[in-house]
Amino acid sequence: MIASLGRSLVLLSLLAATAGAMVAFAAGARQSVAGWKWARWFAYAYAATIVSANLLMVYALLIHDFSVSYVAQVGSRALPVWVTIVSLWSSL
Repeated sequence: MIASLGRSLVLLSLLAATAGAMVAFAAGARQSVAGWKWARWFAYAYAATIVSANLLMVYALLIHDFSVSYVAQVGSRALPVWVTIVSLWSSL
């Protein structure tokens, strides 16, 4: 459940980023104010989906959901909570 939701959020963010880039390019070429507003909304959608996916991964790490492959690779029940949270960025 968490893995499929996270994957969906990442794919939605990719869609928002792609659509926003295309709309922003067209708006810049045509000097369209409405196009810039749409591009801004796509940027907000991108940011919201990426932040949501990130928070979902932190949640999966905190509850030790080992069905998520990333949690199975870097997670451990023996680690303190702060190390578990930081493990999201430390393995990068």
